[in-house]
Amino acid sequence: MFESFVTVFFLNNQISVVVYRSSKPNRNQFRLLFCLLPNGKYYMLLYLSIDELNEPPVLKVVFNTCLVRSDISDLQCSIGSDSVRTLREGAGKVLKRVLYSVMNAVASRAVGGGASPRTILITGVGRGLGRALALELAKQGHTVVGCSRTQDKLDSLKLELAAATPASPSSTEPNSLSSNKHLLINADITSNNSIEELAHVVMEKNGIPDIVVNNAGAINKNNRIWEVTEEEFDTVISTNVKGIANVLRHFIPLMLPKKQGIIVNMSSGWGRSGAALVAPYCASKWAVEGLTRSVAKELPEGMAIVALNPGVINTDMLVSCFGNSAELYQTPESWASKAATMILNLTVADNGASLTV
Repeated sequence: MFESFVTVFFLNNQISVVVYRSSKPNRNQFRLLFCLLPNGKYYMLLYLSIDELNEPPVLKVVFNTCLVRSDISDLQCSIGSDSVRTLREGAGKVLKRVLYSVMNAVASRAVGGGASPRTILITGVGRGLGRALALELAKQGHTVVGCSRTQDKLDSLKLELAAATPASPSSTEPNSLSSNKHLLINADITSNNSIEELAHVVMEKNGIPDIVVNNAGAINKNNRIWEVTEEEFDTVISTNVKGIANVLRHFIPLMLPKKQGIIVNMSSGWGRSGAALVAPYCASKWAVEGLTRSVAKELPEGMAIVALNPGVINTDMLVSCFGNSAELYQTPESWASKAATMILNLTVADNGASLTV
């Protein structure tokens, strides 16, 4: 059986693509090359294989991660079966789409060049993961557009964003002025009218977001389903499912003309399993997974939507479930640095995927 392999990497400030064929690929170890990421310390690896004889053909993203290296070099590494993600499409179409997305989405990250700043909309930036992610992205020089229902949280975040935002290298402005590019808006994702207005304001002041992160969420108090009130159940579903639908309804049409944009729907491990006492929350996150996979089939080529399980993080929501045991888990700040890297490196090849930070 023949397979075509594609390796994408940087060398001398240029993106290079190597395509070759092998009749006897070693399925346990591969010889790989790296890409330098903006911070100058990490190398990004994208290694693809296409099984052309399978019916239908299969694209495998064999390895996609970051490793610390001091120089661009080869690396011999083992690949576990759990690292393989399979997409069933026509091989030619897949190869063209993946290479197109890589060349466009990664082109700005050549050695020494740094990543081009992006505008990222995040819902639920008032606290927890949304707030931590907003600060991390601002620290990396990206523009944050955030919304929350709590004005005092937005006011305090504005000050933190000002402190976190690096001044432009070509500007003599202090950070407080450089941070004016960020936009924080009081909005309720459960209200269609509120999100419609949010979309208008964002377009007027910042333009089309490059990435949308549907982060805002709610969880029920620990209770068996027959002890959960109708109001509490409705709140969870309205926030976690309807809220995402409202954002998709008003922001996807803005992205369609350019056929570009990445959407990240925050899911949960409980959106892929079940747990006692949080049935409404589990049900809502299962809905997020299904919504994501369905919308992925509706998006045009060039766009992508993924469901992202953040893992177990010490947030107020986790405290409501685990109590003091929540302190045993990582903080939102430590999570955000990993999540930001992952989100910024999503491409159309990830469309419809269920991922985990």
